[in-house]
Amino acid sequence: MEHLCPKCNTALTKCIATSTTGKFSAIKLPVKYFTAKESSELFPYVCSTCGYTEWYVEKPENFK
Repeated sequence: MEHLCPKCNTALTKCIATSTTGKFSAIKLPVKYFTAKESSELFPYVCSTCGYTEWYVEKPENFK
């Protein structure tokens, strides 16, 4: 799915953010013993025109 910048309508570019573990994740609350069905990797998408950044989970269906 293509994400567009809400500020200038340019296509956002998928990027990575660095951390000590190598990836960021979002976990559905309340946190219990979770499985892959309750979490997803989190990625920043950056606008190359204005610099606006939004974060999206890779698998939004895991949060239903």
